[in-house]
Amino acid sequence: MKDLRSYELVPNRREPYDLNMHSLGRTLALLSDSKALLPALIDGFEQGLCAGYRLSEWAQPIGKLSIDRPQLNHVVSSPLRTRTIGPCDMRCVTRSGAHLIGVQITSVTVVSLAKVWVKFRTQKNGQHGEEKLFVPNPDPNGICMVASLYRALTRFAKLRLMDGRLHEERTPLSVHHHSSTNAVRLVTTTDIEWFMQRLAAQAYHLHAPLHLANEAGG
Repeated sequence: MKDLRSYELVPNRREPYDLNMHSLGRTLALLSDSKALLPALIDGFEQGLCAGYRLSEWAQPIGKLSIDRPQLNHVVSSPLRTRTIGPCDMRCVTRSGAHLIGVQITSVTVVSLAKVWVKFRTQKNGQHGEEKLFVPNPDPNGICMVASLYRALTRFAKLRLMDGRLHEERTPLSVHHHSSTNAVRLVTTTDIEWFMQRLAAQAYHLHAPLHLANEAGG
């Protein structure tokens, strides 16, 4: 929450994705299937607002849709290989003192989570593998790293039932169901560009409202 407070105090912020857009996006995401692209994008951006994600930490380059071919980590030697954050990079302590890792976290309710650590596989400062601690936002309607991670892990667990190739160590956390092809896909920078342009247009009334929830349903 310290990082989020620092972000909120910056005067005259200029960024491609802001809190007004995020508020609208969260509302639209409620109209979509929880496994679809739009909710996956919203969760990724919420995590980015809290943790300062770079694109390479949660999204794939253009064209890398297949869960079998994520962007590999060539910066550091790692058996995990995937560059982006994956389910195995998360661990938590519950309010009752239980320690859980990855998709295990979804075996408890989100309100029972006391602390969540996220491992950042590659960083600009060279501190690869550094863990950062996050705690729940006391405001249930506020931006929250813990809640968005929980939703993403829940989505991952559901999609793994649809496609057994999803792997906690080798598959990125940000996945979604593409209804038109009935396939599980990775989130790409193309998805993000499409989403941000249309959401900004709708949030700031740049042209007629778009049905984002329907467009992103696949």
